[in-house]
Amino acid sequence: MIRKVCGVAVNDVDGASVRSKDVVVRGLYIVWYNMIQRCCSSLHRNKYPTYADCAVRDEWLNLSGFMRWARPRYQPGLELDKDILSAGCKIYSPETCAFVPRDLNRFLLDGKQSDRGLPVGVSRHKKTGRLVAQCSNPFLSRREHIGLFDDAAEAHLAWRSRKHELACQWAELIDDERVKAALRTRFAPVVECEAA
Repeated sequence: MIRKVCGVAVNDVDGASVRSKDVVVRGLYIVWYNMIQRCCSSLHRNKYPTYADCAVRDEWLNLSGFMRWARPRYQPGLELDKDILSAGCKIYSPETCAFVPRDLNRFLLDGKQSDRGLPVGVSRHKKTGRLVAQCSNPFLSRREHIGLFDDAAEAHLAWRSRKHELACQWAELIDDERVKAALRTRFAPVVECEAA
């Protein structure tokens, strides 16, 4: 009898588990299992509500279907991302997903809405009370001060412009043409990237 993962998905690949001696097979199994957990486990959805509306395309509910797509694209250390090709995407599928470096994934996630009603990338300077724009710079491994502003919209545009410049730099390092195109337009139209 085949045991289903989260009651819906099936590991139909011989030897695919966290104990596999094949590093790629083990890595892909873990990526697939975690994707299924995020989308199909009620415990996970309750703990992480951002995944409440996420779903997995039927062909990926079987590990073999996922591996057919993933094996030629995967390298250990890469993460499966469903948002980079289409921001806010809720479906894991061959058309919506890409493998990206962990640092790129974190860079794209950096910039959540402020809990104080300020736009993304903007906070209030503690000493002066002015608005400050900051952006995480993955190439320097630190947060980068962009400037002080009196207007929240102006501060956000400065953040967006810098974020776009950094996204364009990332695009030059990526092989997947879909990801390159997404990065070049991600935070546009404040600054346009030149195609390589």
